[in-house]
Amino acid sequence: MISASIADFVTVGNLISYALAIAIAIGGYFAIRSVKKDTLIKFQSETITAFQQRLEVVESDMGKLKEEKTLLRHQLETIMLALKQRGINVTIDGDLITISDASGRQSQHRRTAHKDATAPP
Repeated sequence: MISASIADFVTVGNLISYALAIAIAIGGYFAIRSVKKDTLIKFQSETITAFQQRLEVVESDMGKLKEEKTLLRHQLETIMLALKQRGINVTIDGDLITISDASGRQSQHRRTAHKDATAPP
């Protein structure tokens, strides 16, 4: 009888150990999954924030470029009007610029290469 109760005790102990090991494994799986999910959510949030900040910078730069383009267009139109008043007509068609004067002389110039004026030499 005593040996039977010790055997039962050992069997119950083993079952508890197995059940505890399985519970720890399942808990560990869900803990790791939760940490991965939290890490992914944090990474996505940081990425979205970075893209939003970059978008704001690009939109700001685009606004400045539009203002600069408007200013340059106005300056060009002013120069062309001043030249026209002196008898020199300037026509711009894409890369082709045609200059003619009151005497009928005409010259055409085509831009051969685009060089960024803001780039260092």
